[in-house]
Amino acid sequence: MRAYQSTWPCGFVTVLPADPEARALCPSEHWLPWKHAEDARYQQLIVDLISKDESVVVLILIERTPEQTAEPSTNAPLEPLLGIALSLPLRQPTQSVTPSLTSLKTEHESRRAVNEHLSRLTPLETGALDPAPGSSPQNVLHVQGTAHEGLLECHVCYSQTKAYARLQRDVLVWRVTDSPDNERFPEVRIHLRAAGRWYGTGHLMQQHWPSCAACLELGPFYPFDNGVCGLGTLAIPGWCTTGGFAILVDERRTPYLHVGMNAPRETDAAASRRAWTVGHENALRQVLPLRDRRFPPRALAGSHQSPLPLGDDLLRIQSRYGYDYERVWHPLLGTRLGYEDELVVYVHLVVTPRPNVRAAREALLERMGAAATGRRLLSPPRSLLQHPIWTTWARFKQNVTQEDVLSFAQEIAARNLPRSVMEIDDRWSEAYGDFRFDRVKFPQPAQMVQALHALGFKVTLWCTAFIEEKSQAYLEGRSKGYLVADGALFPWWQPQPVAALDVANPEACRWFLERARILRAETGVDGFKFDSGEPCWLPRQLEAYTQLAYPGQYTDWWLQRVVLPLILGTEAPQVTGTDHRIGMEASASLPVTRMDAGSVAASDAFRATRETPYLIRKAATREAQPETESPRFSVEAEARTNSGVAAHAVLSATTLDDAEQVPVAPAEARAATATGLAAGAQPAQWIPCLYRMFDRFSHDGIDNGLASVIPTMLTSGVLGFCFVLPDMVGGNEYDQVQAGADLMMRWLYANALMPSIQLSLPPWKYGASVEAALVEALAVRKHILEDSGLLEALVRSACEEGAPLARPMWWLCPQLAISWDIDDQFMLGDDVLVAPMLTPLSAVYTSAAIDALNADQDTHVPGVTHPLGPTPSTTATHTLERVPQQVPPSKSPRSSSCTPNMTDSRSLQPRQRQVWLPPGNWCAYHPSSSIGAVRLATPAPAPLTGPCTITTTSVLPVYVRVGSAVARFVFADAEEAAAHLVESHGINDA
Repeated sequence: MRAYQSTWPCGFVTVLPADPEARALCPSEHWLPWKHAEDARYQQLIVDLISKDESVVVLILIERTPEQTAEPSTNAPLEPLLGIALSLPLRQPTQSVTPSLTSLKTEHESRRAVNEHLSRLTPLETGALDPAPGSSPQNVLHVQGTAHEGLLECHVCYSQTKAYARLQRDVLVWRVTDSPDNERFPEVRIHLRAAGRWYGTGHLMQQHWPSCAACLELGPFYPFDNGVCGLGTLAIPGWCTTGGFAILVDERRTPYLHVGMNAPRETDAAASRRAWTVGHENALRQVLPLRDRRFPPRALAGSHQSPLPLGDDLLRIQSRYGYDYERVWHPLLGTRLGYEDELVVYVHLVVTPRPNVRAAREALLERMGAAATGRRLLSPPRSLLQHPIWTTWARFKQNVTQEDVLSFAQEIAARNLPRSVMEIDDRWSEAYGDFRFDRVKFPQPAQMVQALHALGFKVTLWCTAFIEEKSQAYLEGRSKGYLVADGALFPWWQPQPVAALDVANPEACRWFLERARILRAETGVDGFKFDSGEPCWLPRQLEAYTQLAYPGQYTDWWLQRVVLPLILGTEAPQVTGTDHRIGMEASASLPVTRMDAGSVAASDAFRATRETPYLIRKAATREAQPETESPRFSVEAEARTNSGVAAHAVLSATTLDDAEQVPVAPAEARAATATGLAAGAQPAQWIPCLYRMFDRFSHDGIDNGLASVIPTMLTSGVLGFCFVLPDMVGGNEYDQVQAGADLMMRWLYANALMPSIQLSLPPWKYGASVEAALVEALAVRKHILEDSGLLEALVRSACEEGAPLARPMWWLCPQLAISWDIDDQFMLGDDVLVAPMLTPLSAVYTSAAIDALNADQDTHVPGVTHPLGPTPSTTATHTLERVPQQVPPSKSPRSSSCTPNMTDSRSLQPRQRQVWLPPGNWCAYHPSSSIGAVRLATPAPAPLTGPCTITTTSVLPVYVRVGSAVARFVFADAEEAAAHLVESHGINDA
């Protein structure tokens, strides 16, 4: 068998046979076609991918095109690559036969000559592995490969099974057409460390940053409530890497998708059997996923973190015959969704032109259809981003009454606190599923809503897809066939069993929407908090109106057919048919009505299209008008249906601001998948609502506590969910766990500059110091975000470019390795850095604790990074990567003057933390400058030049880039400070 190498968009593809000789990696001359054959670091990659598994057939290695033509030095960092192994369900190993390999280049050929030679190989030679003398025919392996530029095909044939691999442009298809063994399944394995740091996956119960720091055990992949192996409500099988790669699994065409990422090695006790149900039972189980000890958290003490295992460095993607998996029991066990007996894995593999994680993130969003390039997307109502959302849940739980709501609102108004929405949470209705207020608990709902409006609140109601058996909705919905599995009841997080709305039935969705709109008309409520939507709750072998093609399709339809129409006031989309196997909705023309001239802000105008008009092209032109009349603008609006059919209309508006406004009801949702892969589907990222994190627990840890909020927010932004709701300040106080004054204070400051802030536990109940912290945090939010105009700029950037409001530290410096692992600070846009105090007083970050974890690891040279970490030791079983340590604070006066050594007046001892400043010039922002009716334009302190690491004791460490618009707003002498910086140091940071 031969090894093949071919050109590929932005790089090269090498195909290597994974036979016993390859596993032994000797003699080394057999690997001459691969330029890294003799490098021990890449030999470790092959060992990790094969892992003594006889079912691995072919290795595919994808490399980026080097930026320089000269041959790299042997000591230079190696280019990142995608190392991929294709695995088959084999019962018997292949025979050990020495392959015959052909070298495609010599050491003396230049890169250009190699490229010209590779381009002429159309097709490449094909080879076969002949059986050894006396071997059984059932062990014969045949591999035939052809390669053109941008296309590679590989046919693999055993007597046991047949398979076909196709890598065309950026899609890898690994299909098994004949397999008698139902106990093993085709698998695509991708080496993690070879591609750099990874970001994606979705929301996890332990949200580690980067994502490859999590040891996510192999298991079924679909949106879950506190679910399988730690998977949460936002389940996106997509990742981008610091090596410039983007990976996206097409869950619609990958039957019974299972995913594992850096899972604990099977020798670990952590890889034991897991049992996941639904509801409160999961809260009593170990919080997963565990964390790889090669990525120690920056805050080690004061949390409930699990032991730190060692992961397998693999992303494993499996296609199965069902959701049965011996190691994981879960609610969809035994479910069949109508696939044929054919296994196939669809993976999008994107190699960006530059080794840049930001470029890879853009490529990932494009593959999901979530990129905003060329379109004007809508944002949630601006008030939800400007002012706090107040909710009844954490304070009152299910016992909430009308008196509670009004009393809570009056407490807020009496303190003159800003407000956007009063959200009335669970148990406002008579029964789950009925859109009627409980007449005992809420005797006068319309008057209550009017009173809340008078106090400056919008009003939203908690809403789910679940319907209680004793409700009127259950009787009506079951009689009309609007419930899943004919109204079959199942458990959830409340004691009462419920049935689920059949969102696959458009008529059922219209029935749901109509009842919700009647409630809004009768009571005046403004919107809804949409809870649930995950398929984990559904009964097994569900019988829906149209059978689900994949579990996450229930989530998709819940968002598209219920959530979106209620947000925009449109009708539920019509669907004429569905391809069950791949989940593609058939084209359907929806009625379109000519739109009369009128204000863009008029909801009736958009409602007339009976579509989902939330894509507005930026085509506003000034109309010719007499000078004595007010100018008018003509706006081209584009509306799309779920089938991709577009309707266009031209509307008039009196101001350009009106031309960019579309009525959007306040709303939040919590479940989503990679919707955009289906033809014509609208990505969940385009729905103009806040995407809420799963209920936070009231403690400090990374396991769903305060330390998890920033990693979850950053992961959401990387996946295109720019408008994040970080759940409630202080957590939910479940299981009698109280938040405490210190935790509340730190949580308030941490949320102060996040995209949105939600409050339920009243800070004034925890003492005067916590109430003072609330006032200060909200004043800082108003000063930096609202008064400076930064929030408006961030929203526009999100809607026009898809840029998250809260950005990871590598956003502006993706090549700096030290920025890749920072999980406790973030950027607001490009000019404001926020580094909250997350640890309690007793927990201060110390490098000694990190050193203790890394004591047995190989030394890593600071500033030198490569895809596989250090060269593996000859005696070590696994290669461990030493995490680069933070640079000790500088002792120069310039560093110490960035933030005064202040002591928190509310604490008995000073609190400190380390902050990494990216390249540029930065000045510390003092929270005290935001207090008072008139903001104080304070003098700019001495700036620091990054990159550097400093120590601060500010209650809310915030740093502003010198020369930015925000700096000119918050500092009285910003212009003079910037000029002095240029004059004194020759630095220009404008």
